[in-house]
Amino acid sequence: MDWKVVQVSWVLPPLRGKGYSQQHTSVLSHLIGHEGQGSLLSYLKKKKWANSVYAGIVEDYDEFSLFVVSFDVTEDGIERADDVLKAMFQYIHLMLASPWEKWMFDELEIMSKTHYMFQSKNPPADFTSVVAANMHTFPKRDIVSEGVLYFPYEWEQTLELLRLMTPEQMRVLIACQTLEDRATCEEKWYGTKFREVPLPVTFLEEMANPGTNIALCLPHPNAFVVTDLSLVDGRTVDTRNQHPQIIRDDDFCRVWYKPDVKFKKPRTFAVATFHSPEVNPTPYSYALSALFVACLKDELNEYSYDALLAGMNYKLRLNGSNIYLSTGGYSSKLPILVQRILEVMGSFENHIGDEAFERVKHAKCRSFENMRLEEAHRHAVQQESNLLHERSWSVDDIVNAIRNCSFRDVIAHSKRLFRQVYCDILLYGNLSRSEATDLAGIIVDQVRAPRALTMPSSKKYWMGRQVKLSCGVHYIYKCVHPNPENANCAVNCIYQIGLENYMDRAKLALFSQIVDEPLFDQLRTKEQLGYTVYSTPSRGNGVQSFKIVVQSNVAPPAFIEQRIETFWLELRNTIAGMSGDQLQEHIQSVVKGYVEKPKNQEEEVQALLVEIANHQFEFGRKMKLAKLVRTLQLSDVLQFFDDYIRPGGAMRKKLSVHIYGNETRLEKVTDCSATGWSAFDSGSQTGLMAAMALGASSEPASDVKIEYVKDSEDFKRRTSMYELPTAYM
Repeated sequence: MDWKVVQVSWVLPPLRGKGYSQQHTSVLSHLIGHEGQGSLLSYLKKKKWANSVYAGIVEDYDEFSLFVVSFDVTEDGIERADDVLKAMFQYIHLMLASPWEKWMFDELEIMSKTHYMFQSKNPPADFTSVVAANMHTFPKRDIVSEGVLYFPYEWEQTLELLRLMTPEQMRVLIACQTLEDRATCEEKWYGTKFREVPLPVTFLEEMANPGTNIALCLPHPNAFVVTDLSLVDGRTVDTRNQHPQIIRDDDFCRVWYKPDVKFKKPRTFAVATFHSPEVNPTPYSYALSALFVACLKDELNEYSYDALLAGMNYKLRLNGSNIYLSTGGYSSKLPILVQRILEVMGSFENHIGDEAFERVKHAKCRSFENMRLEEAHRHAVQQESNLLHERSWSVDDIVNAIRNCSFRDVIAHSKRLFRQVYCDILLYGNLSRSEATDLAGIIVDQVRAPRALTMPSSKKYWMGRQVKLSCGVHYIYKCVHPNPENANCAVNCIYQIGLENYMDRAKLALFSQIVDEPLFDQLRTKEQLGYTVYSTPSRGNGVQSFKIVVQSNVAPPAFIEQRIETFWLELRNTIAGMSGDQLQEHIQSVVKGYVEKPKNQEEEVQALLVEIANHQFEFGRKMKLAKLVRTLQLSDVLQFFDDYIRPGGAMRKKLSVHIYGNETRLEKVTDCSATGWSAFDSGSQTGLMAAMALGASSEPASDVKIEYVKDSEDFKRRTSMYELPTAYM
């Protein structure tokens, strides 16, 4: 990955109840890592030197602890690393020189207590692990709450730790690919090149006396600290409906409302999906939309940081052909956060500057470029999306488009986005129907542009369709891993089932449950094809599939694919030989997953959003599926397998994505025969794999039509598409 990091670390005393605790360093983390107005990060962003900062304890032992301040810097930040460090010490000197008013500690104490009281239920295994570890270190009163609650005001101990964070005691790490030519040493395990030098005395003296920076200040009081934790009067809430109800439905929006009658916590969730034909019709439009969202998040960062500290949160992202906004937090403060986000969204050009845009654009471009360095199995899944989804673009297309985007282009795009828009809104939690109606009004009124056009009913949901593969055809797409240093190959086999219906979905769920363990056991454990081996059902835009993904550094893609095909031939006998009790065990496992109740508010919201996102609104789907799965027989599973999965199946529609480790292998390894196998290092082969390679046939089954896909966009243009799903309402 193309990381650009400036990191400082100090050795501090241990924080295990021997005079100091994590509470004391948490105060330092809070101040140095603050992202609001006047913060260190705010200053570095304005200088275009950094994008983010982390401050906190990374190690804590009986003998010492390690405190780290890490900056994700820009290209300018790498070149100005001394100035970044100087700004950090200016902030540390500000902390030492300024009076630490008690209200700062009171705020932290209130926020931590509120979070502790109303935190969501953690998985039992995680809770047990944390408590067991804390029992070795902390007194009884702190075993459960250590790291969560702030205890009495102890500023002197915190200052003692801060005074230890001096230039003379620090270790500085600067990491960037462009510095490779300055390296003089090589780390022996991974071959990482580096250079280690003492810090110059003149530099240390400058850091010890950095001067005053008037752009920096300690945090102001947090307006999002919650004081009203009351619950909505239960008498005003209709508890008869188990599913969300529509409280507004017009040309601009549909609003779903569901009060929380189970968890009874003072929190509300507001989620809005903005459908616009301008979001993603082309790679260039997608790039403009991505920059629009990234600039919004950057602009909102200082404001929303206080909300984040106080237990609020928001997510803003592109979701296919839509813009997705999710907010959650304490009910009395959530409307304030929502309104501010949408004010900036609706008047983008009044808030974003040219310099901030260039910094965000560079960071976004680097983020997409780093995707090229991801593992082979991730590329195989990404290529699947590019091949099958109508509006999915390659990383290269997106990067090229972003590079050509100007600040003026994004400003103009932001105005077009909301000229014609339709909103899907879910409001859930501790709010009455009238409060939900008011909050929905805030969302729609802030975003809807003056003289906005209404969306035709047929185009309210700008979902991309999915390619409809032909029965009896095996489509194969081959490409080289974009990172020439990555030796791994990968195969992604997709078996398309078709448009979702209840019966096929139930059969797919049961088949996936049955095949999961034997597939992993055969391909991963016995044949040792690779560490990454998994299978999963897949759904998108109303179409369901089953897929297998294997990543390997010991076998070529064609050989991996043949082993998968051989596995299918053997699996049928395994399924046919299952006893009634074995089948019932699998059925009960699937049913258990369907009937399991949400454990917290977040899980319930996510379950509702799935149905709203796919525009089917079948909120009782899981219970219906559970009922259907209970009725399935072994013959149903075998028929499903024979139709859709088994080689030669009458309704089999298969797409394979082959990722090759480097350019030479794509030409050398075109089959799974001994000749093709020779392109791989024989020393990496196990005896079992070598034997399988010698006995492998390089020819596909004679009754299977093979079609090689050369270009994803051409493939989508000449292939028919599935229709979009129909709503259950």
